[in-house]
Amino acid sequence: MGDSHRVFPSFCGTEVSCEQRATIMQIVECYGGLTRTELASTLCELLDWTRANGKLKTVECRQFLEQLEHEGLLRLPEKRRRSTRRAKPIAFTEAGECRQALQGPLKDYRPITLTLVNSADDRALWKELIERYHYLGYRLPFGAHLRYLIQAVRAERVVLGCLQFSSPAWRMAPRDRWIGWNDEVRGRRLQHIVDNSRFLVLPHVRIDNLATHVLSLAARQVVDDWQASYGTSRC
Repeated sequence: MGDSHRVFPSFCGTEVSCEQRATIMQIVECYGGLTRTELASTLCELLDWTRANGKLKTVECRQFLEQLEHEGLLRLPEKRRRSTRRAKPIAFTEAGECRQALQGPLKDYRPITLTLVNSADDRALWKELIERYHYLGYRLPFGAHLRYLIQAVRAERVVLGCLQFSSPAWRMAPRDRWIGWNDEVRGRRLQHIVDNSRFLVLPHVRIDNLATHVLSLAARQVVDDWQASYGTSRC
């Protein structure tokens, strides 16, 4: 176990109190049979480390525990091997097949909308399109995320592509250099950033200036949607 007199790093920009340090040490020492993620969730519940919407900061807490281990302040359970079972393959359906080519000026297809993916049918379609046509394929994102279907509003729904925004990486050197922040500022401000982790315009869609228009719509819409879903303030 680590030396309790050594300097503790902050958690998400907030200083960890002596009582919280003692709790962390006690839980890690007494419950070594739990996985690292289970330890992180337990500590979040005990220490009230939650997002504005009440959800636990499990991902951030696990990263914090691993940072403490790296600095020699505690020892975590060994990482468990991932299951060798393959994830259920994503079904390719008629709904995800490329349709007749859509091309021409943007004005012929407006208004364009970004529909938040909430229903089971929309989730299945979003996953299928990303798996089929995005060069990275479908991967389950870590942390908070929002998904959208890009649509042209016509007599019937016409899907043009997909978007995904997700929680930011704790450290990203080019981003951090560009912003110019240090660890303390990043800890306080990081949750006001989101990553555009997937952006797909379907192969049969050749609408002029569509991608630029979609990003402009997203820049305005995702702020309110993220706040409504995860409770992160604008400030």
